[in-house]
Amino acid sequence: MPVITKFGGLIPRMSEHSKPIGLASEAVNVSLCNGRVEPWRERAYLYPAVTECKSFFLRDCCLYSWDACVEATDYLVDFGRLFLTGRSSRPEVTPTKSCGSNYTYLGVPAPTNVLTVSGAESYGETSDARSYVYTYINGYGEESAPSPASRQLTVKDGSPVTVSGFATPPEGWGIVGMALYRTATGSRVSDEELQNQEPVTNYFMVTMDIALTSFTDTVLTRDLGLILTTEDDRLPPETLRHIQTINNTGILMGVTRNQVHFSNNFQPWNWPARNDITVPYNIVNACSLDTKVFVSTDAKPFIIDMSNTCDPNQLRPIQDADVPLPDISCGRPHSAIVTPFGMVYSSPDGLVLFNSQGQWSLLTAPWYSAVEWRLIRPDTAILAYWNGMIFCSTEIITFVLQIDLELYKSYDSGQLSTISDKPDDMFVTKAGELLMLEDDAIWQWNAGNTYRKYLWASAYMDFPSDISPTALKVKTKGVTATLQAPNGLSYTRFAGEKPIRLGRLGRHDQYRVILEGDQPVDYLELGTATMTLGQGV
Repeated sequence: MPVITKFGGLIPRMSEHSKPIGLASEAVNVSLCNGRVEPWRERAYLYPAVTECKSFFLRDCCLYSWDACVEATDYLVDFGRLFLTGRSSRPEVTPTKSCGSNYTYLGVPAPTNVLTVSGAESYGETSDARSYVYTYINGYGEESAPSPASRQLTVKDGSPVTVSGFATPPEGWGIVGMALYRTATGSRVSDEELQNQEPVTNYFMVTMDIALTSFTDTVLTRDLGLILTTEDDRLPPETLRHIQTINNTGILMGVTRNQVHFSNNFQPWNWPARNDITVPYNIVNACSLDTKVFVSTDAKPFIIDMSNTCDPNQLRPIQDADVPLPDISCGRPHSAIVTPFGMVYSSPDGLVLFNSQGQWSLLTAPWYSAVEWRLIRPDTAILAYWNGMIFCSTEIITFVLQIDLELYKSYDSGQLSTISDKPDDMFVTKAGELLMLEDDAIWQWNAGNTYRKYLWASAYMDFPSDISPTALKVKTKGVTATLQAPNGLSYTRFAGEKPIRLGRLGRHDQYRVILEGDQPVDYLELGTATMTLGQGV
């Protein structure tokens, strides 16, 4: 007689008649991590989100939610800032203490106009030829690249020079001040002999003023301030997306059409062109793990090694997969994720795992063939990795797949089940909590005060007898049990610790048992009489 002592999940690629005993034909809202049927807890309501919310982020006690596909990344704790793309036409930054009430564009744009200078020209030993530039400074103390240089003026040191033509800073960048610089020529040692020196000209700070309109420069050369160091600074690209922080560094990364861009280390406002890396295909998603950057494209994935962050001009090692593995998602937030094992994203044939060594595998291959996979609209998938499980939600289905059986010490091999939630976005916090966005509200998975009702249905089991089963024993505190024949006839009773009698459904060679409830089930057994059940179980 059929006995199930270890409960399994779904294998959509396997036909019903070929499934071993214990596998499921339906498994909804059920946890199978321990080899038995167990309920999940209901979700716990946390926060309201904005109307028609599409994406969210939680940092400390601040919830950020948006009606656009926004990606956000934390940065170094002492910077106190959150960086994001997708909310507006440019990448943005917001102070974490404001909880998203104050957004400005990321970076500081350089002034584009040329300053006007005038003064009494003088030539002699105490005179110097100078030109002027100015920069913008934002509320974070970050400075732009300089304006174009003014015309050159030769004046006596300390004589007044009137500088005007400062442009009003553009809005949206959080600019709070300007700094004025002028050239000064000195010398530097070019070899070990002190007498062999070569002249060098730099821009030195004249003044830093909150709102310059016109300035009369009488500053002596010896009293000039710091050297201008932002000549080569560059704004992040306007169409930047998938912004991320590279772990254990002060580097931000992001992508445009077929380029990966990086900020300078500890300079999140400065994205020099020398840091850019170009790949030969259209980039769909990007994420980072430790010092590795993973990039999926419409052809194959790539890995960029960022382990050496000291030399910004080094040639970064890049490795790609050896076969076509296109990312078919639309590139929305969390359509690709990083796990302890590497990057996970949707390909035409299944979920791809691309690891730090450049090796790849199809995570879903044991469960979904390419045909079944494409039926669930993987191009619409959003993903999350939580407690050794991949959560995948598409327009058709939301499923949970165990992939990490070592770290989380699961009882059985990977199991696949479905859940009734249809999240629009998912996010795992630093504390390891899985949050879901649904119906413009943020929920915490498996954190409620009550257990969720589940449904687990066995695959059809052979019943080698010329009579139908009339008894069932379910080791549980109480569930609703249904015996169902292939023709759809069924009989339902409440099952507890003791065997129960079943109504006859006619003579069939296969039956399945459907369990519904919120109590764990250790095993079940079908038989022809109650007195025959429980032998050896």
